[in-house]
Amino acid sequence: MPFIKFLSAIPLIFVFWPTLRFGGLSYFDLFAPLAIIGIFVFAKNDKDISLSMIQGVLVAVVLLALSGLISLLNAGNIQVHLVRIVTLLLALFTMIFYSYSLISHKIFSFAAILKILCISATVGSFVCILQGQLGLFHGLTFRDPSAVHEMSRFTGFAQHPIEAGYVAVYGILLGILLLCKKEKRLFALVCIVINLYSMRYSGSLTSLAALIGGLGILALYLRSYKLILGLGCVAILFSGFVVLGANSSPLAIRIVQIINKGANYSTLQDREEQWKETIERIDFVTFAIGNGYDRSTLPHDLDIHNGFIAALYHFGIIGLLSQLMFFIFFGRSYFNGSDKYDKAMFLVLMFVFFCAYMTGPPFSRRTLWMPVILFAVYLSSFKKDEPNSKLKNYEFLR
Repeated sequence: MPFIKFLSAIPLIFVFWPTLRFGGLSYFDLFAPLAIIGIFVFAKNDKDISLSMIQGVLVAVVLLALSGLISLLNAGNIQVHLVRIVTLLLALFTMIFYSYSLISHKIFSFAAILKILCISATVGSFVCILQGQLGLFHGLTFRDPSAVHEMSRFTGFAQHPIEAGYVAVYGILLGILLLCKKEKRLFALVCIVINLYSMRYSGSLTSLAALIGGLGILALYLRSYKLILGLGCVAILFSGFVVLGANSSPLAIRIVQIINKGANYSTLQDREEQWKETIERIDFVTFAIGNGYDRSTLPHDLDIHNGFIAALYHFGIIGLLSQLMFFIFFGRSYFNGSDKYDKAMFLVLMFVFFCAYMTGPPFSRRTLWMPVILFAVYLSSFKKDEPNSKLKNYEFLR
């Protein structure tokens, strides 16, 4: 059993480290199937937790597979389409069954899972700080280290600065959840500080906006005056930090730019232009069966930075329906159990995920999907209105 626990923990550790690979596979993709097999073969299953609790999300994946098969008829490059859709489906199935195996076999307590994920996010954020502050590990971000300059944005173990920003946001939220559960408060505070500071170097405005919005939702949902007051103080300190360091970090520079330019900020204009051009290219055939999951017809040869538009463009109406099924599963999971604190944190995670989903290329990114899927599967293991007896120590927020 200790070996199974060790094997099961490895994919959790690598969830937020997609740049670390072996033979082209991320370590999460490499170890998660091994963990699933080991858990189902050697670990004891909880008979009260059946496979039916994830049937909603499995329907979503099956619909996506069907849409991928149909959109093959209109794909510009059939080989690329097949490789990408198979990779996407394998990634989703792996995340779903790995989450199910951890929860259904009770390999770890949910608090232990949160700690491991928090460590993973924090280590990635710490590497991002080392890249920006000390100039170390630039090879993870830049193929040509000589291309590094003062305004470069850094990624840590993520594949893109925006993704690094969301890794930090997840790390902050997981740290707050550990604080709420009175689980190693000093550890949680250190994780929160490291992840928050790393956003200075990833320079992601969308992830910063998602964090601010998510924490606001958490405070209002719980009606926590302590949290609202704390957020106000942090906002004041952070604003001062940005003003004082306006020329010293990618995040500060981008905040000043968007304040000065507003709607004329180039990133906003590029996203709006891409969405508009993509929608204009959706004719009847595209709406019905999609254009295939390859890059041959993409506007500006860039992945579409909106999940719903991308699903409709690549996979047609059935693909869009599959994405809606994912959100229906997440929504139904929210109503399982009766602990309002679980629901509050899941709602915040869903908000952050939705921000990433609507503003970036979201398909199959483990860093974005895994925390939400894992939390949804955990909540789905409870019957409606069944109390979550193990997660009631949230006095910190009251």
